[in-house]
Amino acid sequence: LILSIHSTIKEVREFIGTYFPSESTFIVVDQEGHFNGTVALSAILNTQNDADARLETVLKKGSLFVKSSDSLEKALELMLSDDHELIPVVSTSENVVTGVISCIEIIVACRTRIAESKEIKANLSLNRQQFNRLAKRKRTIKMD
Repeated sequence: LILSIHSTIKEVREFIGTYFPSESTFIVVDQEGHFNGTVALSAILNTQNDADARLETVLKKGSLFVKSSDSLEKALELMLSDDHELIPVVSTSENVVTGVISCIEIIVACRTRIAESKEIKANLSLNRQQFNRLAKRKRTIKMD
């Protein structure tokens, strides 16, 4: 879930009360979609925070993110280093949020890579067997 930095805590509380999002951390962007940081659900719901204050007052700056050009390995390392289940993905040039990536999505991508790798190895194995049969035939032909 992506929130505007210009929203008030009260507005976000009302939204949460209506839609009941499952996230515990929200991505915060400016009007152009540039990543500004994250805000925890606990900070939004904390009654000690002024309801009329903007999200920027409870914003966690310096939050983790990956660029769209980064590897899945880098995303996973960042998630594990700070115990995050998902992190925002920003464009390489403009720091605009283009999506989020979760641990589950990384696991699915790894499974896909492993399956593709096994398929390639199986195909290579079949190709070697075919090659060996052909090579045997050629040797047999040469012996005659």
